[in-house]
Amino acid sequence: MALPQRQIVRAENVKIGISWQCALCDLDIYARPLPGAEVIYFGRMVTTHGRYWKDYRNSPQPTNGYETISFDVPLDLRPVVIAINFYEGEAPQGVSGEIRIAVDENTYAAPFHISATRGNRGQGVAKIIETGKASGNHSVIVDPLHIIRAR
Repeated sequence: MALPQRQIVRAENVKIGISWQCALCDLDIYARPLPGAEVIYFGRMVTTHGRYWKDYRNSPQPTNGYETISFDVPLDLRPVVIAINFYEGEAPQGVSGEIRIAVDENTYAAPFHISATRGNRGQGVAKIIETGKASGNHSVIVDPLHIIRAR
């Protein structure tokens, strides 16, 4: 079931998390809550909108963990930009994982795949966040409305 429209435009207690299957790979999640806002990621862990909780340098799956960003203020999910980047490591088949978005008591999940076979140390992620479009094969842009089944 999709998240109701009233919660999409004023989502509370939002958490976004990723987990991946490549044991020795480092993936990173980035989120910009609205145009012009500071991007939350491992290099900027606290902003006026939220916080980045844990930078896993290897797959968090052995501990059932998720690299997570949470938001401290209500959000309109429509302008939120989420990017996942293959930062470091090698994966001959690329890297697959799961992204979860929780809004209040509702949690939604979807798979993702990054086709690059080795990390790029975050190159180009700032432009990806700015434009909302992935370029190259080291990062993916995730539409939160797709994850919460609103599109």
